Amino acid sequence: MNHILERIVNTVAEAEGTDPTALPPLYETIDPDAINRLIESQSADSEMTCVVRFEYSDHEITVDETGAVTLTPDGGTRPELRD
Repeated sequence: MNHILERIVNTVAEAEGTDPTALPPLYETIDPDAINRLIESQSADSEMTCVVRFEYSDHEITVDETGAVTLTPDGGTRPELRD
């Protein structure tokens, strides 16, 4: 498994206090190859920024162009930003 994908699954497993193998397969939520391609292509171009957000196992996952993974519990339920 790719480092970014491992980081996503391990971050969620740690937050939930469970084993990573107890989580649903990541590929049922998002195309792991697409995340890899997007982050790798953005890492090569330092002038561009990229953020990927998706829901997985009741968390909003955010992956940035550096491969950093953050999560918000409960599917990212938080106040909407308005103009």
